[in-house]
Amino acid sequence: MVIPRLLNDLTRALQKIPVLVDEFHKIERAVNRILSHWEMWPQWKFLTSEVTRRSELWLRRFMIDLAESAVNLFSQTLYFILVPLISYYISRDYPRMKRTTHHWLEKHFGEHWTQTFLEIDAVFRLYIRGQLLVTLIVGLLISIGLVLMGFEIAFFLGMLAGIFNLIPYFGPVMGAIPVIVFALLKSPWHVVYVILLFFGVNQLEVMYLAPKIIGGSLGLHPLVVIYLVLAGGKVFGLWGMIFAVPLGALILIIFKSIYEIAFGLVNTGQIPGKPDFNDGEPD
Repeated sequence: MVIPRLLNDLTRALQKIPVLVDEFHKIERAVNRILSHWEMWPQWKFLTSEVTRRSELWLRRFMIDLAESAVNLFSQTLYFILVPLISYYISRDYPRMKRTTHHWLEKHFGEHWTQTFLEIDAVFRLYIRGQLLVTLIVGLLISIGLVLMGFEIAFFLGMLAGIFNLIPYFGPVMGAIPVIVFALLKSPWHVVYVILLFFGVNQLEVMYLAPKIIGGSLGLHPLVVIYLVLAGGKVFGLWGMIFAVPLGALILIIFKSIYEIAFGLVNTGQIPGKPDFNDGEPD
């Protein structure tokens, strides 16, 4: 049900690129008419032309990258066929695999590092599960809002915004930009409605969804999160921005464990206050 709808919306989005380019030129001409009364108009005319040209290049590259990603994803059909089979065997043997892994870690790394690895596992599990659920809810809410506004490719734009929402702080803005571009085809009022929609959904996520679903599972300061996102984006691009925060939490847990060993906080092999990650299962 989802994949054909996404492909259909993506196809229609690609078909609208020439219309969007014409809209950029209309905006450029309107800005130039306003600035023509100023003495600096020749310099502003060059600036507006350059902004329009770069916007066209970005839009074409962005849509082409999306199309190529969709083709690459669905060309690997074999992996989708194998997923249910692999999932069945993993879920069937998961308790035994968990106990075996736990005993192996205790034997080769000791109780302290075993608890550290389990803490990393718990943080990643909570973070990934929570982020995927929040992404799905945000994408659906934005899709519903865009449908009510009359957008033709509402589902595609909503899911795209949900995926961008995986990026802390900057994600909502990045997800709103493509929607605002398509809103220009309708009217300036639709741009305002889109901004209000994203603002409302973002407030719902920040005030209710994220604290309720994800909570403070990572234990990182907001400034540290911003730095990690910027550094990850600089080094690894979009994927770096998405995975920089959980990787930063992993490094923090490892350094904390090394600190506990270095300063003699590990006496009995069990750090007081550390959670038990056995989930009530027998060893």
